[in-house]
Amino acid sequence: MSALHNRVRWRIFYLLFVVLLVLVLAGLVSSQVIAEKEMDKAATASRGQLEAIRSLQQNDLVFLETLVFQLAADTELQRFVTTPTDLSRELILDNWMRVAERVSWIFQIRLISNSGYETMRVDYDRESGFAQDVNSRQNKRDRDYFRQAIGLGQGQIYISPINLNREYGELSYPLTPVLRMAVPVIQPSGQSSGILVVNFFADKLLDVLSQVSAGARGETLLLNGHGEFLQGYSDTDSWSHELTPDDARRFMDMYPALWERIRREGDGEFRQEGERFLFRTLEIADDGVEQRQYHLLRHITESDIGAEYEEQTERLYFIFASLLMISLLITWAYYYNRLSREIEHQSLDLISVLFDSREAVLITNGEWRIKLVNDAFCENTGFSHDDVDDKPCGELLFIDQPGLVGEIEDSIDSEGYWSGEVESLGKDGSHRTSIVFANAIRSKRGLITRYVIQLVDITDRKHMENELSIAAAAFQTRQAISITDADGNIIRVNDAFTEITGYSPQEVIGENPRILSSGRHDKSFYENLWNEIDTRGFWQGEIWNRHKDGKIFPEWIRISSISNRAGEVIHYVATFEDITERKELEDRLKSLS
Repeated sequence: MSALHNRVRWRIFYLLFVVLLVLVLAGLVSSQVIAEKEMDKAATASRGQLEAIRSLQQNDLVFLETLVFQLAADTELQRFVTTPTDLSRELILDNWMRVAERVSWIFQIRLISNSGYETMRVDYDRESGFAQDVNSRQNKRDRDYFRQAIGLGQGQIYISPINLNREYGELSYPLTPVLRMAVPVIQPSGQSSGILVVNFFADKLLDVLSQVSAGARGETLLLNGHGEFLQGYSDTDSWSHELTPDDARRFMDMYPALWERIRREGDGEFRQEGERFLFRTLEIADDGVEQRQYHLLRHITESDIGAEYEEQTERLYFIFASLLMISLLITWAYYYNRLSREIEHQSLDLISVLFDSREAVLITNGEWRIKLVNDAFCENTGFSHDDVDDKPCGELLFIDQPGLVGEIEDSIDSEGYWSGEVESLGKDGSHRTSIVFANAIRSKRGLITRYVIQLVDITDRKHMENELSIAAAAFQTRQAISITDADGNIIRVNDAFTEITGYSPQEVIGENPRILSSGRHDKSFYENLWNEIDTRGFWQGEIWNRHKDGKIFPEWIRISSISNRAGEVIHYVATFEDITERKELEDRLKSLS
């Protein structure tokens, strides 16, 4: 009997030694795999974030360009440059101030004469939230944006580099990054009457980097086309080429070979031992002499993934130790039943180590009390594992709709799952919008023992939808606007259109604008009008149209064609306003004179 016990004991020791050796070798290999995997995960997340940043910035630039063209096409501005009056000046300044206060992107709006002197100017104060008329007559003849824009033609735009704002040649404080856009103001005769310059707060473009990159691993950088930091590794790096040009830190000097590769390839990745660089190029094309480039970078090092790597390694060792204990218990028959119960009891702990998802996942018991969450949940919400252990699920997921909890349970009972949009709570008190997928786990007898809930964060997408609503607000002006397709059929109108003509959008969409014709203009008038649009791209002047109720009224209208990159007309945009009161005033003035 003693010999049998010795043989069994040596076999257990031998098996334990083999298992231990395998686990040590596997641990060494797995540590390297984990480090590479964490770096890959960080790089994968960075790719999507860089593309999102570039897409958001491009959308913002398109919105700003559209806004500048709309301001330049204002009929009151066109009237002012032709026949300047105090009334037109006040109307233009009032419109500029309202636009600046509503959009909140605008820092300054200026009309500069061909001689280089400011004619009108509106400044927006971000702290007070109000815009005001600034009686300024600064000479901007030597400014680069004036020299570039003065030679532009109809429909062309100049976009400046992003730099710090200067007044009278000196940096203004607090430091304000600006982006200038300038377009010529063209008279009906085709001559330029100066340029319209709009200064935008460029920090709103830069804020996209921190908003999208919040919580990301690695440093997010933004470089100009000369390899200089607009957003650097630290505050002293950012804008150092303007603040301290003699002692400036430049990316091109720190990584000259990489900088040449970025300039050559535009988009790509570069890896070396212990770090990775991901870079994307944002191109800003205008009608000036050069095309500006900005470079988005994400620099990831081993220290950026150190916490995740150490945590994963600790969990890996925990798994290997657990497997070692399990192997020992399996070989000892006396503990068979106890081992079975232990495996069942610790199954959730093993799942917490093994399951890995980029989306937040939590597991509850049958009473909706949280028993397990994954790392992504902790990263997204800020709660630790201990913070939510045995906590009611309803304290983190806000389900305010009456009867929704019952609907969820009914759906899970009948179909085995439920999905929908729900507000969730972060540890810092912030609310996040998530799409929730809930599934039930049943025992062999069909009873629900666990709920598995996955949260897909869509807060940023909601924020983007809100940003798009700002662009829609620019369409709601006091001037009527109608947009047609290339065949002249109306596809969109604004509220001012309905107020002036009496026609609702449902009544005119799909119709030709000739339904407004008063009959006062002959065929040659319209032939000359369309010939002007075809040759110059726009026409403006006075037209008599008919209201829905039959009343004939005068309006000042500007019709412009919009072409695609191939030069094909795809839309016509008409902006007009009722000038009945103005005509009556002019008639009274003529009578008095």
